[in-house]
Amino acid sequence: MRKEQRKERRRLAAQAALGLAALGAASLLALRLGGKGRYDGRGIEARLARLERRLEQGVDVALIGNSVLASAVDADVLRDRLRAAGREGTFLAQDGAASAFWYLTLKNYLCRSARPPRLVVFFILRDELTDPTDRTTGEKSALLRAAGGAWEPELLRVLLAGYARERRGTEALLLVLRALWPPYACKPALRDRLFETLTEWPAAQLRRWERWRTLPTYAQARRALFPRWTPPAGGEPRDGASRPLPCGEAAFAAAVERSFLPAIERLCAERGMRCGVVRLSRRRDAGAGGEQGLEPYMQRLAARLRERGGCFLDLSAVEELDETCYADGIHLNERGRAAVTPRLATWIIEALSERPPAAEQEQP
Repeated sequence: MRKEQRKERRRLAAQAALGLAALGAASLLALRLGGKGRYDGRGIEARLARLERRLEQGVDVALIGNSVLASAVDADVLRDRLRAAGREGTFLAQDGAASAFWYLTLKNYLCRSARPPRLVVFFILRDELTDPTDRTTGEKSALLRAAGGAWEPELLRVLLAGYARERRGTEALLLVLRALWPPYACKPALRDRLFETLTEWPAAQLRRWERWRTLPTYAQARRALFPRWTPPAGGEPRDGASRPLPCGEAAFAAAVERSFLPAIERLCAERGMRCGVVRLSRRRDAGAGGEQGLEPYMQRLAARLRERGGCFLDLSAVEELDETCYADGIHLNERGRAAVTPRLATWIIEALSERPPAAEQEQP
């Protein structure tokens, strides 16, 4: 009798443990799918819908960027100045976006509009336009699907080639799986969170395996063993990566060909849009020296744009921009916006008038 009671207690304990485990797993999955503590694109669908409505109404200029654009431009002041000159504008400032998302926005929204804008302006801090894999991994890769890039051939071609050069096989695999992920049965936001939840742990293990199995190159090993007899590598490594800016002529040309910039320029030319770039600066780059290699890179980018009928504005040269104009190391505060927005509005009006923007002549 007692033996049967012990067996019954063990069976009930096992069932209770199994039930608690199932309940915990279901609760965790519900929290993850609900987006608790996860990057959710911050209203990307609503922003793209608003951009589409503005394009249907007809605009002369579209500003494309990320949180840097949102912090640098006073939307009310810019709108009033443009309307005073008989112009209309719109902008898409999506947090976490970079060149891959900008390319998809240009192709799937601006180029498909019945009334595309005459001028498209991209806001950059550094080499975002020539770094195709920047901000295309992890949860932020959901932006690519939101902009209609699940099966985009140019997107897959450029990103897969970039991951291959950087030896990031896990990211290439996740990109292909995300493209194959079934586009039905649930909302896009829920579908992306489900994909991230199911692939998070396996992807972390694959990244760990990639990191530890990769052997250093001969140059890296020599630099580590004999630093005194090894010349330093040129350029300063970019934030979060280990490669310098492509500031040399050959390096810049190669970086451009591997990026989305040629496709962006081609789409603009096909739809009669002028391509413009506005350069902002981080607080540490706004000084006299700036970052090593950054100025030559910007000069080559500006020259390429002008050769192809585009335009370039360097807002980092604004004298009023000092350390008191930044809310943090990157984003501008109200004082910074007051210094930047009027110059941006004047430059846009002159660019739309097909005259060389006066601000470009101040470039070093």
